[in-house]
Amino acid sequence: MIPVQLTLKNFMSYGEHPEELSFEDFHTACLSGDNGNGKSALLDAITWAIWGRTRLSSSVVTSDESLIRTGADEMAVRFEFETSGNRYRIIKRLKRGTVRAAASLTASVMHADGTWKKLSGLQGSMQKRIDKIVGMSFDLFVQSAYLLQGRWDMFSRNTPAKRRILLSEALGLEVYDRLAAVAAEEMRRCRREASRLEVQIRKLESASGNLPKLQAARQKADLEVAEASREHALCDERLARVNAAAVSGSQVLARRLQLVGQIRADTDYHNERMRDLESMQTDLTQIQALTDAREAVERDYFLLQQLIGQRDTLALSTVELRRCEQELTEARTRLQQEEDKLLAEIRLAEAEVEAAKKDAGRVIEIDRRIAQLREEQAAAEARASELGILRSQYDEAEQQFEQVRGRHDLLKQQAADYETMTASVNRQHRCAECESNLDEPYLQALLNRQQLRQAALAAEIEKLRAKGLRIAQQKRTLTSSVADASKASLEAARLAGAIEERMAERRGLEAFAAAYDSCSARFLSLQARHRAGDFGPALRIKVRQLEGEFHRLNLLAAQHQDIQNQISQLEPARERYQRLTQTSGQLANLEAEVGRRRLQVEEVATRIGAHQQELDAMPDATEMPNGTEDMEAAQRAVREALTTLQDKQAECTAIEVELQYANKTIADVATLRDELSSVSEQLALNATLTQIFGPDGIPYSILGDLVPRLQHLANNLLAALSVGKLSVELLLEKSAKSSPREGAVLEILVHDGAGCRPYELFSGGEAFRVNFALRLALSQLLSAVAGVPLNTICIDEGFGSQDGSGRQRIVEMLHAIQHEFAKVIVITHVDEIKDSFSTRIEVTRDVDGSHIHLVGGVSP
Repeated sequence: MIPVQLTLKNFMSYGEHPEELSFEDFHTACLSGDNGNGKSALLDAITWAIWGRTRLSSSVVTSDESLIRTGADEMAVRFEFETSGNRYRIIKRLKRGTVRAAASLTASVMHADGTWKKLSGLQGSMQKRIDKIVGMSFDLFVQSAYLLQGRWDMFSRNTPAKRRILLSEALGLEVYDRLAAVAAEEMRRCRREASRLEVQIRKLESASGNLPKLQAARQKADLEVAEASREHALCDERLARVNAAAVSGSQVLARRLQLVGQIRADTDYHNERMRDLESMQTDLTQIQALTDAREAVERDYFLLQQLIGQRDTLALSTVELRRCEQELTEARTRLQQEEDKLLAEIRLAEAEVEAAKKDAGRVIEIDRRIAQLREEQAAAEARASELGILRSQYDEAEQQFEQVRGRHDLLKQQAADYETMTASVNRQHRCAECESNLDEPYLQALLNRQQLRQAALAAEIEKLRAKGLRIAQQKRTLTSSVADASKASLEAARLAGAIEERMAERRGLEAFAAAYDSCSARFLSLQARHRAGDFGPALRIKVRQLEGEFHRLNLLAAQHQDIQNQISQLEPARERYQRLTQTSGQLANLEAEVGRRRLQVEEVATRIGAHQQELDAMPDATEMPNGTEDMEAAQRAVREALTTLQDKQAECTAIEVELQYANKTIADVATLRDELSSVSEQLALNATLTQIFGPDGIPYSILGDLVPRLQHLANNLLAALSVGKLSVELLLEKSAKSSPREGAVLEILVHDGAGCRPYELFSGGEAFRVNFALRLALSQLLSAVAGVPLNTICIDEGFGSQDGSGRQRIVEMLHAIQHEFAKVIVITHVDEIKDSFSTRIEVTRDVDGSHIHLVGGVSP
């Protein structure tokens, strides 16, 4: 996959205005910017557009809505890329509050004529189609093409056993772990099934071994059933004889029972009449007591009648009170409605004031921003105004440098000529111009003069060299100043546009700011009316009148309630008076009824005595034959004989069932043995599969083939990083400390020229180079194994632990391997690495969000 163009809107730190990044304008670029500006968010946008996942998806529980910029309702990402010779475009949008946070996804492919054709399919099938087009999953992309920040050394810094696990997971070998787990589970199931079958076979063999004993028990049980049948027939004959003897005494027993019943009925009637007599006697006593209290009862009753009359008179005041209370409630409600209406107007006016205040505040904020932008514009223009002066100074310095360099070269040539001439004169003792012989004194004087001239030339050459260095330093300073002034000129133009945008926004808000004063005046006026009670004047007067009337009627209602309480206390006097009136003529009748009831009680007592005498004259029950006991004994003997017969028959049936079961088990044992043989074969097969799919099986063989390739790729990269000083040796071996389930371990040994040591003993800078080489080698290996070309590599941070030379070698290595990738993107804060790239993607951030600036390439 080769990225072509990325456009973001409200994605994480990016704002409402869409930001675009064209990948066609560069091959290798450095992505730089302060922390939090949104560098890594660019790569998150790519992975979210393709796979719906980001670098945080595997470590933090997040929702897609959390990717929407704070304060925004919708985000959108458009990503174009090339793969397999075709160009594709994905547009993905997400609105806040969408059901289940489902993003809308649109995918298109570019035709030869440059037009886009939308790919058809449902949302879920469309995602699968995109995965197939890209050719790799999100996990493979992160493990190969995207070297995430803070995760470079995950492979190296873990224990040897964990390294082997991480490498297996990266290569997708966990499928063999799942197959081994399935085989192990099936092996455990086969063991349980074999154990169950063995237990069942032993049980069945035990049952079939009791067959002779069961046949002998069956013969014995048949004899016991025949004996129990004869005993049951004898008990039936004895029961018939006992029934015939019991009929003769049944008539005497029946008469005794009749007399006992009549005595019991007469006794109940006698007791009932006695209770009635006692009740009448109690009523007679109460009527006599009521007659004695006639004067008090009549006085209470007449007082009750007077209070009832007063209560009826005051009842009208209670009705008036309810009417007055209703009118008062209605008036208060209407008055409250008037007040609520005024309060609603106050709240509406307050909201208008707040809205106008907010708009006015926005004007103030815009003015402050305009002032700030003008200050920045003035500073930028001041810097930009220096551009012409700086360029003239640079041209002047360039001219001086050329003059100094020409003079320096001339003097160096003269010095060389003098040195040649002096050597020739010193060697031949002849003048270099006239070739005449020179005597010793003249020769010495000539040599002394030549040395003085050479010394003067050397001094002047040294001065010119120093001056040239100063001019060169001045040129470098002026070059940087000219670049800054050029940037300042562009920044001044940008700030002028920003100021014009803010001024236009301010002009649009001036009308809102002017409305603030009128809204405030209306709000204060309404508040004053509410405090003064200036609402519903007629209703307020009516409420005061109704409150006075309500107070007067409430006093009458209290008086009415007092009378009602007195009536409640005297209410029993009404019943006593009515009873007194009703019982005035009943006293004599009640006394006569009491006498009549006494006579009835005496007659019943006489009849009970006669029945008891007849019962006493009959023979005693103990003198009669005990037919009941004989009957019960005979019946009990029949029941016991029947129970014995049934038990023997049940035992015979049980033995028959056991015989049938024993005969059946002989055939079942053979079937179970066949099943046990099949389960044993499956157990052996799954045990073999567990070893094949286990850590020491196929995964170990695959790792054994791939680890040397990983070592070779890592050493090629590490040689460039360390100038041939470092190399790694990857040892895949079985450790005595690891369990069979853990499998082999992966040791990392580092050779540094002084010997071989484990990776953990190396310093941060050296360990980082080993990490970086291993991680990049692992990316190349994963891509090769997956059969997907690794066209793009993204390296996120991680260079801070390196010294200057180490960072330089990393930069050299990145430039050396860039021809292997279509796109190389490096995210870093390190200036030395950032400055080594001719193309930079600088990400800045302000109040409107993050912004993308392509420096050194062609702006999109």
